[in-house]
Amino acid sequence: MPISRVLRTMDRIEQPGTEQPGTRLLISDRPLPRPPLRLSSFDSVLGRNIIELNVWIIELNLWAVRQGLHGTPADPLLDGFCRRLIEAGEMLLDFPALHDLAAAKPFRNAAHSQSGRCLIPAVCQYSIRSSEEDFMYALNGRVGLVTGAGGGIGREIARRFARDGMAVAVLDRDGEAAQKVSAEIGGLALAADVTSPEDMARAVAETLARFGRIDLLVNNAGIAWTGPTLEMPLDTLQAMLRVNVEGVFIASQAVLPHMIARRSGAIVNLASWAGKTGAIFYAGYSASKFAVIGLTQSLAREMATHGIRVNAICPGIVVDTAMRSALEAQQRQWGLPQTAERQKLIPIGRVSVPEDVARVAAFLASDEAAYITGESINLSGGLLMD
Repeated sequence: MPISRVLRTMDRIEQPGTEQPGTRLLISDRPLPRPPLRLSSFDSVLGRNIIELNVWIIELNLWAVRQGLHGTPADPLLDGFCRRLIEAGEMLLDFPALHDLAAAKPFRNAAHSQSGRCLIPAVCQYSIRSSEEDFMYALNGRVGLVTGAGGGIGREIARRFARDGMAVAVLDRDGEAAQKVSAEIGGLALAADVTSPEDMARAVAETLARFGRIDLLVNNAGIAWTGPTLEMPLDTLQAMLRVNVEGVFIASQAVLPHMIARRSGAIVNLASWAGKTGAIFYAGYSASKFAVIGLTQSLAREMATHGIRVNAICPGIVVDTAMRSALEAQQRQWGLPQTAERQKLIPIGRVSVPEDVARVAAFLASDEAAYITGESINLSGGLLMD
């Protein structure tokens, strides 16, 4: 059905300034008026019933797509409109069918504002929400590249960034997994191997071509092996060093020239509590994560004069990930304590989940962490205190 037709239907009516999500718009046979309303009419429209504002936003959105407004800087009036929109309240426009609308930058900044994505058409929802609901850090208008984002911790970080308003490039060696996450959050899917400089150069180029900038790199991709040191094959150690250390180095090398040119950016590396203390039966993994922390500190000192912050997160025992499932199997193989038993050693009394890591990543990506660099933040529930 043509996107130029829309039917207004209501779940409920709400007045501007309320914090209740409300109006739902469905596609139908009602033609949109042409030409679109003037941008300067925003003040008067905002003062009317919220349903009129809904339709006005959709009309303006479709008009922008027809006009091909994909670049920056946007039309000054449109840019001003987006800023006013964010000031008035969060705008969540959810159109699950046409992902390319996310490239309409004048609207990505507004519609991606704290927890939405701008896609078309089938069903769209608009809501005004309080600034404390569903998000903590305003990342709207920024662009992040997350490696290993096809599942587990990386996927949850990508989801969190998208909810907080960031446009996200979802990079994973498994292209299908990257595509699935990207479709969910309205991001850019990148199939790439972090150990390949050529792959990472291409991934960065594609991200810049799509979004025009990269404000944040999250080096999340990693692998692990647990078991007696004397039983660990040399190629297993080499694989961990290649992905966990070289991967961080290669991805950072690919992104940093762009950040240096802009004199702005942040890198968040996923290390581990095992990178701060030599964990038993984790000799190779601990060695790789110690190296990540050293690389984090070295880059933080080197990049500070370029306006770039570099920090690391050191998770403890994180469940609900493919890595944890693999480690559980290895622990059973070697007769090592299982996660349920190890959980008893955690002062907070529970293991971690990917959402815990995503919260810290969102903080480090935000301006709230503007004076933090070179840090390796423990996220172990008290399992490691230093």
